Amino acid sequence: MPWATACCYPHMFQKPAFIWSVLAARPLWRGSSAATFGARLQLVWQAMEPSSLFESGPTHTFAIIAWVFIMRSLLTFVAFIGLARATRIVPPATA
Repeated sequence: MPWATACCYPHMFQKPAFIWSVLAARPLWRGSSAATFGARLQLVWQAMEPSSLFESGPTHTFAIIAWVFIMRSLLTFVAFIGLARATRIVPPATA
């Protein structure tokens, strides 16, 4: 069983209300005047600001999920680079 599914299953069964509220959440731009793609993208970037982690509301949940995803992706990238370095095959020296 992969680690990601192993850590998510207990959370899904212990707190299903959180999972359903996140899955059923409305888009961040609903209720705002953001009509174009650029305006919606700007709204998403504003919701990802670190200060949004300490506010209440829909941007708080989005900011936490987005930052966890970014940090996990960064750590995975660093781990793959370390794995590539560790498994590098060095050709034998020719004399």
